[in-house]
Amino acid sequence: MSKKSKAAKPLSYDCSFADIISPITEEEFFRDYFGKKHLHIPGAANKYEKAMTWEILSNLLNMHSIWSSSSLMLAVDRKVIPANEYCRPGIDHSGNNVMQPDPNMVKQHISNGATLVCNDIDTLNPGLMGICNALEKAVNGKSQANLYCSSKQRQAFGSHYDTHDVFAMHMEGEKVWRIFSKMENLPIRHPDYIKPDERQQKERGDSYIEITMKPGDFLYVPRGLYHDALSSSDGCIHIAFGLTGYIGLDVIETLGSAMIHDPLFRINAPRLSEGRDALKAHLSEMADHINKMLHSEKFVDATYQRIQDFHYERSSYELPLKPKKIRFKTTSADFSITMAQGKVALVNKQNQGVPIPPNLVDQIKWVISKNEFDRNEFTEIFAESGIDALDQTLQNLQNMRVIQQV
Repeated sequence: MSKKSKAAKPLSYDCSFADIISPITEEEFFRDYFGKKHLHIPGAANKYEKAMTWEILSNLLNMHSIWSSSSLMLAVDRKVIPANEYCRPGIDHSGNNVMQPDPNMVKQHISNGATLVCNDIDTLNPGLMGICNALEKAVNGKSQANLYCSSKQRQAFGSHYDTHDVFAMHMEGEKVWRIFSKMENLPIRHPDYIKPDERQQKERGDSYIEITMKPGDFLYVPRGLYHDALSSSDGCIHIAFGLTGYIGLDVIETLGSAMIHDPLFRINAPRLSEGRDALKAHLSEMADHINKMLHSEKFVDATYQRIQDFHYERSSYELPLKPKKIRFKTTSADFSITMAQGKVALVNKQNQGVPIPPNLVDQIKWVISKNEFDRNEFTEIFAESGIDALDQTLQNLQNMRVIQQV
């Protein structure tokens, strides 16, 4: 189903899921489409320009050291091109041997019709990060992004279904997607759900609809729904944001962590000589314990926290950063400096004192005259003493509990 978007400005770096699917509301999306059927939303041509353009893609590819044969792939006519046909041996920053894409070889394959696939690019610029964060927040899942740069009438991959929901966003050129009628029932990334390409081609069904994706368009394809895509123009870019949710098998994993603290799940199962009924009784007792665990508030809280934490961390830099000011305050207003027997001492209200070297008298007089002060202010006033010596003075005053950091 297609819905016309009214969006006319690019998605911002802090976009929301509502911004991505406008004019569809979140309520409509989760009620009518999520996990059920596809959704196509035409959008303004510049909608995704903060996430990807030709210039952005070129700049990313020119950062040669971040790419490997797994993060940058090539495919043509439904076949993945072997790494040794577009990569050369190299050494990464850790000194490991890797296959690194050779720009000239990659460009040659693209000129010959190959599709460029850039995997896991969701942290490479703020626009991509913003979209992934918005998807994860809305769906409580983990999102990653793969870019596909295709040539006209050259198909990289055949008809298939994915084991994650796909949120496809089109940036350049035009591409025709076919959405087939057949939908697998909640597939997951497990050998039982990995089918050979030939089998997927046969099981996709014959009935399909065609959707022409243009710059700014959005397409949602639920996991399990068969689809394929073919560029109808040269220089075609789209990004598929894949999203994996927290499912029942993840709950079982959380349950397993809780089970280790229950002795019932650590004892041996009944010996076979005790008979089948003994095993049945043991399993029944385990089921009762599991049922109690699942209904306990502690387990609900643990699972709730797991779902909250079920996302990728994408912290970002915003430079330049202003260094945090280091501030101190005196612990008492009763410190004083006195002269006794020709020696200078720092004295508290109990008249207990410690000797002060002559070169530190002015510094300590200044410190105890302040209620609060900034380290930079102190080091600028007494700069001739050197930073290391001044920091040592501050540390000594903290050790004597004359000042404390605030």
